[in-house]
Amino acid sequence: MTKTRIFTLLFMLFVSFQVIQAQSKGERRIYLWDVTLSMKGYGGAENIYDKVRDDLKKAINDLHDETTEITVILFQHKILDEWQVNATVSGKKDILNKIDKYSNNDTTRTNICQPLEYVLNKKIAEGKVNVLYLMTDGLHNESPKQDLISLLQKWCSRYAGNNDVFAFYVMLTEAAVDTDISNIIKNCQGFELVSPGHSLHFLDLLPTSNEIRYNLKDDGGKPVTVNFTSVQSISEYPENIKIRVKTGDGNPYININEVVPLTDRKISFDINPVISAGMPETLSVTLYLEIENREEIEKYNVSLFASTIDLILINKREKTLKIHVRDEK
Repeated sequence: MTKTRIFTLLFMLFVSFQVIQAQSKGERRIYLWDVTLSMKGYGGAENIYDKVRDDLKKAINDLHDETTEITVILFQHKILDEWQVNATVSGKKDILNKIDKYSNNDTTRTNICQPLEYVLNKKIAEGKVNVLYLMTDGLHNESPKQDLISLLQKWCSRYAGNNDVFAFYVMLTEAAVDTDISNIIKNCQGFELVSPGHSLHFLDLLPTSNEIRYNLKDDGGKPVTVNFTSVQSISEYPENIKIRVKTGDGNPYININEVVPLTDRKISFDINPVISAGMPETLSVTLYLEIENREEIEKYNVSLFASTIDLILINKREKTLKIHVRDEK
């Protein structure tokens, strides 16, 4: 085999590997937008309509993956309209134009249950990462509050800890704050509460791989590194983001519980496994990730997608492939 053919073969293998690595599940972003008249100050409420509209537009415009699906669902006492596009230049232009031109001055109650149940039953796409933003300036009052509490509990029982489904309950004003609702969300993994006074400018961090392989024989003593990317077009990350990395209880070979800074879009941490005769040659360990200093960086609305990754420990030396090229005479 000539040098040229060997180089071509290696190049094709490299490109194929890069394509496989680059493949992702794709995303669906769903924005439930409360357009009740209180958003415009009706009845003495705080007039936040323009600010929320502008923040929503910026959140959409920041999305840079053109395969991302964007859905905006407008609601008052019921669902009023639904717009869906892909995050292409033309798609974003179309939906931003709709957001700008939308106008409705009907006086109605607020029905949070109907749009949330619609998303729960109809809009979660299998095989994609789904992110829901529920934005409201008030409380559900179309039916008893217990209806919304039950629906939130149903959401949590179905999706808590699911790395493909995330939700944000955005309380736009103090009038939307409710202790019962807040307690449910705070105890529901993958569901975040956004308090009044915060914008819709989110930074969503995503590990570039859901699996890290570490050879205890070849890499022993080196730190484990997890790289992150973000789904928004953000050139500079906020400073002082700290991430806690920990393993579950009961693993006899490895115990990790470290808080490490996010530096240059990656975190690094040491592992000190207990290597014994009974340790398998390949061991899969779930690493749990969470923002440690959320209150300190609260104004940035930083979230982690996803909350777990797999650390694959290899307890044997792995074979390497050596290619020798012989010059042709």
